[in-house]
Amino acid sequence: MDNNLFYNVGDSSCSDDGMSDMDTMPVVGMAYVPMQQLKTMYEPEDGFVRGTVFPDLDKPWMPKGCVK
Repeated sequence: MDNNLFYNVGDSSCSDDGMSDMDTMPVVGMAYVPMQQLKTMYEPEDGFVRGTVFPDLDKPWMPKGCVK
């Protein structure tokens, strides 16, 4: 495994040239995903048709954007 592919967040060391790890290996992005609370679920047959068994994830498909 190539250790150069991973960035250790806790390592804030600087090299002799004054560049930090962040200068040489910037973080492209970070995500925060809160813990989801399970409330209700669709029946398996309804979930199959809708594409999800979780009502909170059931969002309408609007290929042309917002419908007024």
